[in-house]
Amino acid sequence: MSIVIGIKKDGVIYMGADTQRTCGGTKCNCLSESNFKITRFKNGVLLGHVGTVRTSYLMYIQEQLFDGVEKHGLTKEFLVREIVPIYKRIARDNKCVDKSDNTVNSALIVAYKDKMFRIRNDFGVVDCDLAIIGSGTDYAIPYIVSEKTDDPNERILKGIYGAEKFNIGVSRPCVFINTSELEYKIVK
Repeated sequence: MSIVIGIKKDGVIYMGADTQRTCGGTKCNCLSESNFKITRFKNGVLLGHVGTVRTSYLMYIQEQLFDGVEKHGLTKEFLVREIVPIYKRIARDNKCVDKSDNTVNSALIVAYKDKMFRIRNDFGVVDCDLAIIGSGTDYAIPYIVSEKTDDPNERILKGIYGAEKFNIGVSRPCVFINTSELEYKIVK
């Protein structure tokens, strides 16, 4: 249970996520960078991940998958040809794919510089200016679109607040990062 939100504004991708981890009937908030739902790779790629922990972790440790981004940029073609097949293989090898409909119980947001894509649970790739993944998605949307401010971090915080208010799988504090500064910030 999670939420990760990405918003594109003025050529920068802003991302935020809750920090709750759930294991069985136990939930806790983890403020360790190794447990954030947004991974910052050395080359500036940001990877937001929710869903099956095994699949998210295995994508997190595959940093070399995104090595070509610096040279070629982040494109839908690159994700469809290079990343999605590996993501599918990882999910299948770890028995995370539902054989009845070929979906996985996870989703990704990939951001680099001014580009952001959502990789859906059916492995489809969508270029977007607003991306929301996780169990709190439906609750976050009205808070984000009704927020009057232009500040993307405020909009993300309102979205996480809305998700937290109605979904027990989402809770603060939150982690924020953007593709310009590439520094994590904790917001309580």
